[in-house]
Amino acid sequence: MSYYLATLCYEIICGEGTHTPQFEEQVRLLESDSRTDALKAAHEIGQQELLVWQYNNCAKVEWKFLGIKELISLPGFFHGAELYQQHREIEHAEGYRNFVKDKTIQLQHKQEHAIDSL
Repeated sequence: MSYYLATLCYEIICGEGTHTPQFEEQVRLLESDSRTDALKAAHEIGQQELLVWQYNNCAKVEWKFLGIKELISLPGFFHGAELYQQHREIEHAEGYRNFVKDKTIQLQHKQEHAIDSL
């Protein structure tokens, strides 16, 4: 068995769809015998998650499965293995640094509160 990461893409349509287009990308972990089987499994998951519902008895909300954007084979798991990376060019570097610092502090506080509640 091998592991794969599949990026599933959905379009979110509210009401008549006259809003700014909305899309969601989900990264799913798959365990499969082959790349072909992993692609099939990702497609099945995408099809199973199609949703249509009424929001507050008013507007219809629909999640439309668009397809699979990526399928990445994971060669093996080990502590510290890199699973994802992204390079960014940011005009306001200090704002980004502060954002990352704030998110780190929030994660640490959540962990401390979780330990305190045990």
